[in-house]
Amino acid sequence: MPRPEAQQAAHDALLRWVSELGSGSWQQFREACDHLQLVPSVALRGLSVLGHAEISWRSRRFACAPATLTTIPLMPGRLLLCGQRGSDGLAEIARVAAESEIDVDLEGEGSHQFGLGPRTVLVDAEPDQAADFAATAGLRFAPQAAEAIAASLPAVGFPVSVEPGAPDERFPRCPLDPDMLEPCWDAPGNGSYEDGLWSWEGFQGRRSFLRRDGEWFHIPIREHGPYLIERPPGAPELMRYDLANRLMYVNAHAPLPELHARAACLCSGRLPLRQHYAADHAEDQYVNVSPTVAEAIATSLRAGEP
Repeated sequence: MPRPEAQQAAHDALLRWVSELGSGSWQQFREACDHLQLVPSVALRGLSVLGHAEISWRSRRFACAPATLTTIPLMPGRLLLCGQRGSDGLAEIARVAAESEIDVDLEGEGSHQFGLGPRTVLVDAEPDQAADFAATAGLRFAPQAAEAIAASLPAVGFPVSVEPGAPDERFPRCPLDPDMLEPCWDAPGNGSYEDGLWSWEGFQGRRSFLRRDGEWFHIPIREHGPYLIERPPGAPELMRYDLANRLMYVNAHAPLPELHARAACLCSGRLPLRQHYAADHAEDQYVNVSPTVAEAIATSLRAGEP
């Protein structure tokens, strides 16, 4: 496995490539990740939740977001740089900051993401001067992006999070354990199907299905699955929030949907850190999540509790 320093450099190079290309196909993205020795799905999720890129799975194309400054909840005077970050982008912003009469300090090298995604770049500026600096530097200014995304999160639940559709019997499949939310490939293969979550492997990767009252439903956003079923008493909780330290903990077997994760990540510009408590239990820790954002995420995900 590449060292964190090499992985960090690879993620930074991937963001530069995406920024220079602007948009492209999923196949191009996969080839770039293979060249950089990155896992394509993991690398793409990192770019997405940090506000750098978007992908349409229906068209299988990605696009880079425009270079944008946004505020950080509960941290006045600190701004987060998201979106496009080309080869000379940071140098140009630093030049503008140095020549401007606005009191601005750009964090030149950025903060290490421990090889999990591109570096976090922060800008220090007086709150009432942030918009002026963004305009001078040719950046979009989108204050309170984390709060705006959180406020627009859709309700996750049945039936809004599913679509009618039976899985293809030709491909390998298995149920997901409702307790640990892991694939049960050793489940009896007698051709009968129990209600619950199912994982199906196909030509285009893994797809998730819900069987409910004997009927099949496709789950377009796989991360919604855990919030559509009843779970056994005593099963690890899916999410908890530590108000005193502004930390959000999410069960690693049920990662946040990308839009929810983006709201959480834009509270700091940091990807979550995984905390392992036992061989079969881990949580993703999001830092500096404001109470408003945490409540909006929880409300969205609990909207469809059985």
